Amino acid sequence: MPDLPEVLQATGLLQPGQSETLTFTAPTEPGAYPFVCTFPGHWVRMNGVLHVVATFVELDEQQLAAAAAAYPGPEDSARAFVRNWSMADFATVELDERDTQAGRATLETASCLRCHSIDNAGGTTGPELTEVVARHDARALLTHIIAPSETILEGYETEIFVTHDGEIIAGRVLEETASTVLVRDDPYQELDPLELRREEIANRAPTTVSTMPTGLLTTFTREEILDLLAFLKSL
Repeated sequence: MPDLPEVLQATGLLQPGQSETLTFTAPTEPGAYPFVCTFPGHWVRMNGVLHVVATFVELDEQQLAAAAAAYPGPEDSARAFVRNWSMADFATVELDERDTQAGRATLETASCLRCHSIDNAGGTTGPELTEVVARHDARALLTHIIAPSETILEGYETEIFVTHDGEIIAGRVLEETASTVLVRDDPYQELDPLELRREEIANRAPTTVSTMPTGLLTTFTREEILDLLAFLKSL
């Protein structure tokens, strides 16, 4: 968690299945107060805004619209919520006669290529999609998308580092030597990895939380999801 005055309240790192209640006194100063998950990669989906107003009576539709426009939120906020999908919603996964071109469009809308790549086009945070598809059937692929922390591909785990200065760093280890550890702490920026000297590391531990956030498919219909799977299996 960044040690910044802008951070008003925070919880600790939660593992899958864990929960924590954050109780706080709401700010008295009217304004927009963003909240976000700071785990690498999760801020893309896990974010929102707490709006503090003087009185509800003073608000009208124009003021609400102006407040929303001042902080639009996620890029894909225009898509309506469909369902918080689980594997129980897909008792069967039939991909015959699906629309693979529509599936490709879903792949792009869901920003999959921000982290993954196809034929060397796309991001490098996650594994190359043709390699993943070759290892799994359609149902296993869907499980990886809906519940990414259930199974994390070897080599793509996130580790938590604590330095002797108290700094906490989370990221994927790219390379280790006898004296240094190279960590990619921002999965969405192709920046030089962070170099940690071993003597400055007080503690390190793997986490069971995937960099890939949950909820990637909550704005897509069942048909769109099945088309996406059909496209992936066609690679």
